[in-house]
Amino acid sequence: MLQNRTDLSANSDGYALHIATFYSSRLNKKLLEAALSAFLFGVLNLLTGAAMYCLIRRGMHNLAPKLLIGCALLLYLSTAMYWASIMQSIAGDNAFLDLATKTLVSDSVLPSSMSRTVALQKNNLVINIALIINNIIGDAIVWWRVWIIWRQSPVRYVGPILISATLALAIAANLPGSSTTLRGGYYVVNVWDLLAAASSFAMNAIAVSLIGYRTW
Repeated sequence: MLQNRTDLSANSDGYALHIATFYSSRLNKKLLEAALSAFLFGVLNLLTGAAMYCLIRRGMHNLAPKLLIGCALLLYLSTAMYWASIMQSIAGDNAFLDLATKTLVSDSVLPSSMSRTVALQKNNLVINIALIINNIIGDAIVWWRVWIIWRQSPVRYVGPILISATLALAIAANLPGSSTTLRGGYYVVNVWDLLAAASSFAMNAIAVSLIGYRTW
């Protein structure tokens, strides 16, 4: 009985040490990301307020400013959701790290990391949803300019096709059962994510080229 208790304690201490080492090693990086995210979110607050003020001051007589205000609000809300998820992820990591540290100096047994893994996966999903919303709205705003200046050309339909492809690939990347890899503690990266990023990049590159060609 004493031997079994000693083995359990040794295994628990080894597991706790592994958890403490793993989470503490990435703590500085996550805190830096949190600080940068908080700063950029503050900048976003100012820019969103300024954009709303300018759009409302110019008047709401046609559809364009109403659409821009709606897009700005959606971008703001999705970014707020992204920032809140990052803060929640850091808080969860800190709590788990604190629990592992306390386990090293007591006889308690550290719970399985499965609950933390599940929580991390949920955070990743929320973060990915926020990024998808931001990306799709941003791409749509970029292509809106192409849609206006290439009004009589069929080339303007390339954008909606690529944006739809980006959305479909991004959704596929987050479906249950997709082969995923955790990167940096936040993001889920797989082949669908890479294809979605490539589609978005292609759309933006084409948009910049078409706008530049027409305004040259």
